[in-house]
Amino acid sequence: HPRAVYPPPRPPGGAPPSIEALGVGIPVALHQHIFSRMLGGTDLAYPGAFSWRYPSELLDYCASLTTGKLEEASLLGRIQYEQNHTPEILRQILNQEIAYPKIMELPEKFVVEYDEWSIWMERQLNIKRLLSRAAYRAFRRFRAWRHTRY
Repeated sequence: HPRAVYPPPRPPGGAPPSIEALGVGIPVALHQHIFSRMLGGTDLAYPGAFSWRYPSELLDYCASLTTGKLEEASLLGRIQYEQNHTPEILRQILNQEIAYPKIMELPEKFVVEYDEWSIWMERQLNIKRLLSRAAYRAFRRFRAWRHTRY
């Protein structure tokens, strides 16, 4: 019987561990990324799998868990893995043995948080960050050039 829920690692990029958790029947609690379906990985799980954007949602979910909910999530996760994520399915796709892989329906639940995304973009593109990146890259090029001369 499952006794835990697996929240994928953050920063985003939890797709492989999430798929592995589904494969062994560990229920997952997937994070909804603020602007990217791909970075959040919520579309990899079975329809209706729990996903959260704010920590309070995750805490409320964990507080409401029962053995029955965990067992159901475990079973649905394993079925999702068997139908979509096994190494055999990947091999068949890569060897073109499957004409077109089964495309899963994307849930409507995902919503872009434009205000949070704009704050993230501002932090990524501010002049101080751009100048420090340029200086660091110039330093690395200089260091590589210097090592090739001596």
